Amino acid sequence: MKEITIRLGHIDDVYAHMVEEFPANELKTYAEFIKLEQDGRYDVLLAYDEQLIGYALVYKSKAMRALWLDFLAVLPSAQSKGYGTVFFESIINAYQADYDGMYLEVEIPEKDNVNQQRRITYYERLGAQILPMDYWLPTQDGAFAMYLMYVGKKEATLERTVQTIEDVFAYIHKSAPDTSHIIAKIKAQIV
Repeated sequence: MKEITIRLGHIDDVYAHMVEEFPANELKTYAEFIKLEQDGRYDVLLAYDEQLIGYALVYKSKAMRALWLDFLAVLPSAQSKGYGTVFFESIINAYQADYDGMYLEVEIPEKDNVNQQRRITYYERLGAQILPMDYWLPTQDGAFAMYLMYVGKKEATLERTVQTIEDVFAYIHKSAPDTSHIIAKIKAQIV
């Protein structure tokens, strides 16, 4: 098994890479990331094996005892070497005493997009399950459908998940224009 060290970092450590690797409509501005970090509920985690091999941005929903994996990336030089698995499991283990589980957003695979399907299979292999609900990621351009996955020691009921989404949207996605509309659509699923 690979051994890595995880340290708390800052958005300055990874923002340039994020701009290169993630779609612009999924990113927040640099100033927004700085604000997220300020009160201690949003961690920038850096993974090292002699050098930086990856990073994760995690929101800590204390009220719901849940983590929200906002971003996870393994640098190209460290991909396909087992680091992603060790990093993901290390995040879960580092927070398990205070949090019951972790949510993550995953693209719904487009036809013939092998990378998107592999990402889902990867998270499933690590114990995450696709939640049986419709979910939309709020962006500056509106919203788009995604799978919402969960891994944890406590069940992710629909009601608990909706409460967590409300908390996450109020904190992480507060600058996105359609969050109240999206939350209403998600709440409509509670029967």
